[in-house]
Amino acid sequence: MSKQILYIEDDPANMALVKRLLEAKGYQVLIASDGISGIEQAQTKVPHLILMDLRLPDFDGYDATLKLKSLEGLKNIPIIALTAKTDNEDRERALALGCNGYIPKPIDADTFPALIAEYLAGRRDKIKAAKKNKYIEEHCRSLLDKLEEKVTVSKKSFRELSALAELNNIINKSLEVQKVLHASINHVKKVLGAEYATIYKFDELLNELAPWSCRQKKADCHKSDAERCCKREADAPKRGKGIAYKSFKTGKSLLVIDSPAISAPNNPAGLTSAICTPLIVRNKSIGVLQATISHLPKVFNNADLRLLKLMGSQISIALENCILYEEKSHINECLEGQIIERTKEISIMLDASREGAASLNLKQVLHIFSQKLTKLLPSTCCRIAILDETGENLVIKSVYPVRSLDWTPRLGQVMPLNEFKSFDEIIKSKECMVFQYQKHQIDLSPQEEKIIFEDRFVSTLILPLTVNGTKIGIALLHEMRNWERWPFDQQKTSLCLALSNQMSVHIKNAQLYEYIRGFFLDTIKALGMTVDQRDPYTSNHSNKVSKYAVLIARQMKLSPEETERIRNAGLLHDIGKIGISDNILLKPGKFTPQEFEIIKTHPLKAVNILGSIRPLKDLIPIIAHHHEHYDGSGYNSHLKGEQIPIGARILAVVDAYDAMTYNRVYKKAISKQKALLELKQMAGTQFDPKVIKTFLRAIAKNK
Repeated sequence: MSKQILYIEDDPANMALVKRLLEAKGYQVLIASDGISGIEQAQTKVPHLILMDLRLPDFDGYDATLKLKSLEGLKNIPIIALTAKTDNEDRERALALGCNGYIPKPIDADTFPALIAEYLAGRRDKIKAAKKNKYIEEHCRSLLDKLEEKVTVSKKSFRELSALAELNNIINKSLEVQKVLHASINHVKKVLGAEYATIYKFDELLNELAPWSCRQKKADCHKSDAERCCKREADAPKRGKGIAYKSFKTGKSLLVIDSPAISAPNNPAGLTSAICTPLIVRNKSIGVLQATISHLPKVFNNADLRLLKLMGSQISIALENCILYEEKSHINECLEGQIIERTKEISIMLDASREGAASLNLKQVLHIFSQKLTKLLPSTCCRIAILDETGENLVIKSVYPVRSLDWTPRLGQVMPLNEFKSFDEIIKSKECMVFQYQKHQIDLSPQEEKIIFEDRFVSTLILPLTVNGTKIGIALLHEMRNWERWPFDQQKTSLCLALSNQMSVHIKNAQLYEYIRGFFLDTIKALGMTVDQRDPYTSNHSNKVSKYAVLIARQMKLSPEETERIRNAGLLHDIGKIGISDNILLKPGKFTPQEFEIIKTHPLKAVNILGSIRPLKDLIPIIAHHHEHYDGSGYNSHLKGEQIPIGARILAVVDAYDAMTYNRVYKKAISKQKALLELKQMAGTQFDPKVIKTFLRAIAKNK
């Protein structure tokens, strides 16, 4: 059988040349045009040799090499790097990170097949250990730089989530307009560091914007002084108010920065930087939210503008709820029943907002949303379909019926938008739509009609889920009762649309949090994998230690936050070994006393590495002390008993267990049962007895 060679390259001309040369020699050539598809083919086909260009359209060739070498079944497959760059440094970097050889481009047709035959026969290009360490260290630093960059992005996103959650909590404490206005403005100024903040309301009679309410930082601006405060704002230069008017008319958020030369002579209020966003309710602007700064060097930026826009969306809904509540509070006694009903509806909306803001779990937020929507009308049931990562398919993610129904809820069903065009139009239009059985005004495909009516519902209300123009999905509210008895009238649809606008923000926040959390965890795993790859005898060690540690933490009923810290510490507990020389770390025999003293420094090196990365600082106590012994005989601080952090005590046990059950050059692995017995014997001396007991119970439970 001919040998298979996988060639990863995006240049068609090179593909054709290599394929022709190698097939002429009897090899079977597999082709991949990018890194992702190349890795997938390598896993499924398991070729005898991989040729890979270092400049791929979607992947850095060095990272692709590390990924391929980390996959089970692929680590021993030779990888040959190809690149047009012919400098020695590029070649050495490729070899240091795991490539077996290096062939410069353009390819020499006369020598290329012979070179391939040599690499298949076992040839491996080498570089000096010092240079290899240099390039591995450079690559690790590059990974850390990327991590810090992504952490910065995550911090910005968490800033938004924190500000929005706090605002939600503040504005939902009251249904009085003035309290909501003052609380909102104080929060906007606090979050953005603004000197002035104003909410303008559009006066339809005068056809102009007027200050709804404002609060300044000055100590004399209290509740009793609100009118004078607003008057001062109204007397501010026309330029500041003109920005708000432009935002209101165009419906767009604006960022304006004045130069000092303009601010000083012509701007009595000292306007230096301003941002504003229209307050929109039911696709109608009701006013403008504006924040200003009058002193350099502080100026607003695009991140501030985005955050103001998100806060404006929440404030709009809160103000609308307040206005509706106040209107209902002043009607005569004959409408008391309607007031009670409206209060109940608002209460449901407030509960939904509080519960949605309290959770960043997407599944839980969707359940809250579907439950509250069903109770708000009320209706027979609710289904929520969310767009997948491609944005081309809707997937039913949540179903909530008010009572048991003999039907198929279709949870998880995929609905391509090119087949469900009516759903796509509803999302694009941002307007809800009502369908009555056999009375709907637009033509529906058989698939759409099946989803909308399910052969049992007489009417369905479909609500679009969007946030600031970003499409999220749809909510379908189904009703089995006849239309005359229970119609989807204007009031009901408006309420549901208000709640869907409100909850869409929480859904988007939950999606963003899941993405950030997943990325952060993947980055930590990549760092842990970097350490494991240096030593072929400890492959996947960090991942296994992390897995066992989480088992113990959960069995001990530690908090989710502590469990997450222990998980991440397990992945990074040996990161300090990056600073240990290969001559010692990869030594095939036992360490000398002097070498072991160097090995003992790896927790301290980990502290130095992680100390500069703020999101990882809470892992340092666990990683720094995971080689301490319960009786104080460990290293490096000689802590004993409960002086050792619980996370470090857990890592110490599982680290030892994995080491006992894994083959090394100088010792063979012992059985898992024997390893557990040895751990049990060391309880109270080397290890925490409580942790040992919990580990034995967890292992028995998860066999």
